[in-house]
Amino acid sequence: MAAGWKDWLDELIAAGKKIARDEIVDLVSSAKQDSNEFLRRQGRKLERYLGQLAAGEITVDEFKTLVRQLRTLIEEEAEEMSTRAAVRAQRLTEDITRLILGQLLRRL
Repeated sequence: MAAGWKDWLDELIAAGKKIARDEIVDLVSSAKQDSNEFLRRQGRKLERYLGQLAAGEITVDEFKTLVRQLRTLIEEEAEEMSTRAAVRAQRLTEDITRLILGQLLRRL
């Protein structure tokens, strides 16, 4: 399934809908490789949601709701994390907001 959502992003780009594909791929990859287990789990969730959206298993509205819930969960958890992990969590929420909710969903 992981390759499926990347191919889906490529199709969006090929269709003339310019998005930051590499940034989204890097966002998911970085989150999945974070040293903090909570952030790794959120990266896996985001990858799963992208895969489900690409496969047509969920609607754009369902995806938007899931991603907003994910962002809220990360923001809430960041308050309990060490400073370094909290900074990475904040960066993740900012990237989700900018790349997923800002750029990607506007083009669907």
